[in-house]
Amino acid sequence: MIGIICEFNPFHYGHRYLIREARKAFPDQPVICVMSGNYVQRGEPAFYDKMSRTEMALLGGADMVLELPTYYAAATAEKFALGACRILASTGLVSSLVFGMEDPENLPLLDKAAAFLTANDSPYPELLKDRLREAPSYAAARGEVLSFLLDSPLPTGPNEILALEYLSALKRLSFSPEILPIRRTAPHTDDVDPSGRFLSSSAIRKKAMEGLDISGVLPVSGSGLPVFSSSMFQPLLYRLCFHDAPSLAGIDEIEEGLENRILRAASEASSYDDLLARLTTKRYPTARLRRILLNILLDITKERKKELAFSEGPGYIRVLGIKKEHLSLLGALSEKSSLPVVTNLARDLDLLPAKAKAMLQDELIFTKIYRTLLPDPSALTSSEKSVPLMILS
Repeated sequence: MIGIICEFNPFHYGHRYLIREARKAFPDQPVICVMSGNYVQRGEPAFYDKMSRTEMALLGGADMVLELPTYYAAATAEKFALGACRILASTGLVSSLVFGMEDPENLPLLDKAAAFLTANDSPYPELLKDRLREAPSYAAARGEVLSFLLDSPLPTGPNEILALEYLSALKRLSFSPEILPIRRTAPHTDDVDPSGRFLSSSAIRKKAMEGLDISGVLPVSGSGLPVFSSSMFQPLLYRLCFHDAPSLAGIDEIEEGLENRILRAASEASSYDDLLARLTTKRYPTARLRRILLNILLDITKERKKELAFSEGPGYIRVLGIKKEHLSLLGALSEKSSLPVVTNLARDLDLLPAKAKAMLQDELIFTKIYRTLLPDPSALTSSEKSVPLMILS
């Protein structure tokens, strides 16, 4: 079966193209997507809620959609990839992994870089330790060290960075699916290609934020309501009311006294974007700060991640939706999976091992928080346990 790691934030023509190319390469194989839930790796609420995006994915060509828990979906690229690859590996069904890249010819170079990142005898850790003393950021140090080891510049396209993390995660998990990189079609800029359709996810979100019609750049209609990062601002201020510097220091990814800067900036900021601008530095780029602010909103602490054995990867597989014609996949998944499979929350939650159950219970809370960010909270049920598995004809 074909595995695809995705966010579909939102599902656009480039995503549909990726699925179609995967089917051409592996005919008659079902497509299983591991998709971020209600929060994404940018450290923001998803543009549409997870069930709306599940529906779009199934209408757009996917056969089954599995949820990547928020703890991984909104983490660093490394942990995002590790969580998603662990789910795919644990299904016992996936034989190929398909993902987009700016230049598929860079795959061998990235695979070599992944080997440096994961091999027990690699010189990478010591070289990184030395370079961190002078580099402006971890990402910069990492890129410089890998480029040195490769004797070639490390590819830096957003999809290539993720591809490197996927390849590294596969090596760590000893999971060896057939890899198929597909050349990315949607541009990273706000421009469209000559067909006028392949607009990037970020450009689509920008158009929607400006109040423009996005129906023409989506291959299937979204039934959800759009959510923007700006909606996080007041809930964030509320959450910060319960923190002082020592307690805020316990939030995941906060270090080096950043807690003091956050409290000071929050007392002066007039909007979410203003808060980000006040906090952004070379040491703390915007992407990392978004994740930190989301961690504050969701109360994701270093201690909680330890309690949940976060570093081991997700402890369950939750199915969000499936095509009716492929319902037999549920039986195959239950039989082959090395992790407990959740298809009915009300029935399956209490059957999970303690740590997996706790992570899924946190996920239900995260959905309740997401609901408060909607322009109309009544559009989403307040009890995720009552939401059935989506089965699409």
